[in-house]
Amino acid sequence: MDQKWMFANRLSNEYEGGVNEFVSFAVQHAEAIDNIICPCLRCYHIRRVNQSELKDHLIINGIDPRFVYDIVMLEHGLRERFSFLSPAQTTKFSYEQVNYIHEAFTAQVRRDKLFLAPFNAGEHWVLIVIDVFKERIYYLDHLRQELTERKQMKLMFDTALKVHRSTSGMSVPKAKQNYIPWDIIECPRQTNSVDCGYYVMKFMKDIITHQQLVIPTKYFEDCQFISYNEEQLREVKDEWAAYVFYNCF
Repeated sequence: MDQKWMFANRLSNEYEGGVNEFVSFAVQHAEAIDNIICPCLRCYHIRRVNQSELKDHLIINGIDPRFVYDIVMLEHGLRERFSFLSPAQTTKFSYEQVNYIHEAFTAQVRRDKLFLAPFNAGEHWVLIVIDVFKERIYYLDHLRQELTERKQMKLMFDTALKVHRSTSGMSVPKAKQNYIPWDIIECPRQTNSVDCGYYVMKFMKDIITHQQLVIPTKYFEDCQFISYNEEQLREVKDEWAAYVFYNCF
């Protein structure tokens, strides 16, 4: 089963066709067609739905990319070093979204921890990595678009850090009170229009497996590729497909 649809535009025929194929597969392999674990961004592999609801949820909400957290971070005991922010809660700027991010920071912040935040910027996925203690944000965009084109995204994460600073009593020099540094990482570039989600998953896996709290501007020395080749992405695609199928059926 081809998995490219999972990161296509949700309004496209490709995505709808992929959803239909996925639902058909789910119905064929589920123990009960009215009790299928839903992998959408809202249900988060927790709620069980019927066939019709599964299709509607995937079309409306999109599919959850958190498998890297589960199969890499938890299996290797890295939960204390890395945390995951749900893209379902960080898609659009609002005070509710800022509060979700701030509460995650407050509940889990520590000196040696990074927060991984896959972000859907319309029709394109990027990765934001936040070091709350140092108030530094790393930005990985495999299309290398300027931050000026992501003003609402930047405002949301800057605001969440400033709210956390205020409520936690962190002291910052006056000259830096309105400044949150963003490091633009020279990560591998995407060469087509369909693999952006897989690139973000690969970035997360690279970061977690290196177990470093600082992401070099030139990216990790052994990952400095112009772009990922099909073999490198295939590993992520196969793991993702296996994870979804295993957790849904």
